[in-house]
Amino acid sequence: MSDKEFTIAAVRVEDMEPLSAILSALRHARKKHPGALTPHERMTVLTEEVGEVAQALNDTGMIGCREAMKGELAQVAAVCIRMMMGE
Repeated sequence: MSDKEFTIAAVRVEDMEPLSAILSALRHARKKHPGALTPHERMTVLTEEVGEVAQALNDTGMIGCREAMKGELAQVAAVCIRMMMGE
């Protein structure tokens, strides 16, 4: 079994919703902000996105925070992917 096959086989059905949200955020980020940033610029973007996750938690409290944070967490993941890919 190749690494790619193993990776796909390791994805559970319940993983599909967050993975889909991350891919959607990644497509949106690439369209809105094409081109590569420096590592320092990308870290600034990541820090800002993490701050938005914290703000969503503060705004909603513990009840309902997961729903409020989903979109922001997908954006954090998209920024991380772009950093890993050197974008």
